[in-house]
Amino acid sequence: DTPLGVTSPGVLANDLDLDGDNLTIIAHDSITVSGGIVELDPNGGFSYTPPNGFEGDDTFTYVITDGKGGTDTASVNIAVIRGATDPVANNDVYATNKNTVLIIEAPGVLENDTDPNGDVLSVIGYDNTGAQGGTVELNTDGSFTYTPATDSINTDTFTYIVSDGKGNMDTALVSIHIIVPPGGADGNSPPIAVADTVMTDLDLELVVTDPQEGILVNDSDPDGDKITALEVSNAITDQGGSISINADGTFSYSPRQGFVGVDTYEYTICDDGEPQLCDSAIISIEVKELPVKVFDAFSPNGDGINDSWVIQGITQFPNNHVQIFNRWGNLVYQVRGYDNTANVWQGQSTEGIVFGKNEVPDGGYFYVINLGDGSKRISGFVVVRR
Repeated sequence: DTPLGVTSPGVLANDLDLDGDNLTIIAHDSITVSGGIVELDPNGGFSYTPPNGFEGDDTFTYVITDGKGGTDTASVNIAVIRGATDPVANNDVYATNKNTVLIIEAPGVLENDTDPNGDVLSVIGYDNTGAQGGTVELNTDGSFTYTPATDSINTDTFTYIVSDGKGNMDTALVSIHIIVPPGGADGNSPPIAVADTVMTDLDLELVVTDPQEGILVNDSDPDGDKITALEVSNAITDQGGSISINADGTFSYSPRQGFVGVDTYEYTICDDGEPQLCDSAIISIEVKELPVKVFDAFSPNGDGINDSWVIQGITQFPNNHVQIFNRWGNLVYQVRGYDNTANVWQGQSTEGIVFGKNEVPDGGYFYVINLGDGSKRISGFVVVRR
């Protein structure tokens, strides 16, 4: 499940031409034999993303040319092996009322812990006394019983060790917020944290810098106390993303590379009352597919088949701006309002010095697509082959 990136000369490193001509790549499989995804540039550098959960040998082919009509085809074999072996123990947050025993059933603290190899995890060690004097009885299946210290209203913590049964281990921290119920004798009521939902695109970092758009906007405190979020830095979310939260509710989130779906993270807010009380809620981040599909090759030879470069879904973004660059980084074509019909690339050159039929030579070209809606630019390679 780990992408592979290889810089130039990449697959061309062991290719040669008997006449000493420079070799470039003019075509390749974008989907491998086993369903992986390949992006290969004309200079041999490439990226490969294996299918989710795949382990074994994968293959794709590519075509090279000497620029003088000579071509040849070769295969690339990629061995996808099992990667990291250590389990990942993620921190846990719970809450209980003052002087109230907390009982958590299995999987308990193991619910958000993972193992990259799918091994069954168990708890092999833990602190039986919390940092604030509470007592802990933690079982191997993750279930536990926590008894807070008498009259304690502090956040208590303890650590535990998780194992995959093969000698690999990791440690995590359990935080237990001890709260006073509304109307309790201590005179302060806890804040109320409400779940949040936000969205971002595939492989795009989400950064929220305005507190009015942060996670505290829909949270409140019955007593009117000021509420703040507990700060976290690069915490791991349930789907392997990374999140950082500031005290004012602003935050940043980076999804796991290639992830599409809903990721979640439990955050905590606290008031400034006496005693200080806290509450927790879930932020859900929906990571969406890219809004357009870009085809990676076309053949503008006038036969009526694949004569134009198609960007599926581009008409949803009429303010788009499309640019095409050659292998030397020179702009050869650009247009605003690309629509696959009137404004469409058919291998013509419209920028710089134009000769003859205004046609670009066969080969690979780098594209940049700005959808014009403020989203991340889309870039990659497209092959022209007549």
